[in-house]
Amino acid sequence: MRKILILFLVSTVSFGAWAQGDLNELMTGSLKDATMLLDGYTKPALKAFGYGLNQGWYNTAKPHKSFGVDLTISVSAVTIPNSELFYTVDNNQLNSLDLVSVNGQTVTPGTGSAQVPTIFGPDTPPTYQSRNSGAPPFETVGRLDIKQ
Repeated sequence: MRKILILFLVSTVSFGAWAQGDLNELMTGSLKDATMLLDGYTKPALKAFGYGLNQGWYNTAKPHKSFGVDLTISVSAVTIPNSELFYTVDNNQLNSLDLVSVNGQTVTPGTGSAQVPTIFGPDTPPTYQSRNSGAPPFETVGRLDIKQ
């Protein structure tokens, strides 16, 4: 049993997970850029989570017996409005990155802006490039594409 436990621990600790793809490239830019882009990308998910937490908070008025507990299971749905599928990225507000293209459309480096999909938007990841290094352009993480 001890050998199995040690084998399990070694196998789970020794393999790294790289599921986020080029997210590391985004984080190597300035902290301000990463904060602005990740905020726009995740804000709709955080709003939806908050809306979901606010639903279903009701109880019966019937009094319980001594030490009685009310157990309720409820299902709620949160709708995502179309306005939460995209956010604006303005290259003037970025310090070390430029938005290069979105959905095949080129964006003017340094001055252009475009609507970029949020986490719930279509699965068309935008392409960014570092202003300061000769690194190749990179795409950010994918989207959920909930409006299919």
